[in-house]
Amino acid sequence: MKFRLFLLTLLVPVFISCNDKPEPKPEPTPATITIISSNDVTVEEGQTSEIIASTNSSGAVTWTSADESVATVSSTGTITGVSAGNTTITVKVEAVEDLFTAAEATVNVTVTAPEIPEDVYADAAPEVKDGDVVLACNADVEKFLTDVHYNNHD
Repeated sequence: MKFRLFLLTLLVPVFISCNDKPEPKPEPTPATITIISSNDVTVEEGQTSEIIASTNSSGAVTWTSADESVATVSSTGTITGVSAGNTTITVKVEAVEDLFTAAEATVNVTVTAPEIPEDVYADAAPEVKDGDVVLACNADVEKFLTDVHYNNHD
């Protein structure tokens, strides 16, 4: 009987340790970022545009501009054109321990200068050049045009 009890005290811990293996941790799911709006954005100086993106991860999302002198980006993906040029906006999602890996995506941004309509200068008076004859209806303007002379003619 003592031998059986002795044998049992030796085998029970072995049996428990064999069955007490921790289960392997599952691999984290690869995070994805999908740019819904467009991977190429054009915005005018001083104007804004939205980048719409989605992710399968619960990690924190950050937005950064490669060149903030060309375009800035808010924490929600709103781009503001600063000056004409090209830059890249990067959206990143952080890894979530044991659940998701990190991921990133980029959007190409072109900032254009505002267009000035051609007809803005249509009603402008022609440039007055040296030797031109002008009608001055104001005595002070006539005096200035006839009496003022610049040495370098600028």
